[in-house]
Amino acid sequence: MDPVTHFFGLELPGGVEAGGAARRAVMEHMDGLSDAVQADVLLLVTELVTNAVRHGGARPGAPVRLECRRAGDRLRFLVTDPGTNLLSNGGPPVRVAGGTNGDSSGWGLFIVEQVADRWGVLAAPAGTSVWFEVAAA
Repeated sequence: MDPVTHFFGLELPGGVEAGGAARRAVMEHMDGLSDAVQADVLLLVTELVTNAVRHGGARPGAPVRLECRRAGDRLRFLVTDPGTNLLSNGGPPVRVAGGTNGDSSGWGLFIVEQVADRWGVLAAPAGTSVWFEVAAA
């Protein structure tokens, strides 16, 4: 990856407001994206932040960290929550196409897998970081 040409990182308050705060942060810091790329990034960031709140302990008083690096034509976003390190439990569950029992929830990482060019999970000092990468143009 080329040297980082753009970076932002910030702590978002945990809880139900985190997804909206993440979308506002992306729109404030990431100008010049095409409508399609912006829509994908907003969807993916929302999914990862929602997972951090629902499964990673990012509740009120326990923030979630959002970072973005733009290097050349690539964008990489990283969402870090204070919850249990998912890597120690075999990684996060990813729903496969078709699902089970008609559940309408639990599709977040499946969506990330389908929309992002690449994604993964990293151990964090206290919690889990999930990242995704997309083309900036």
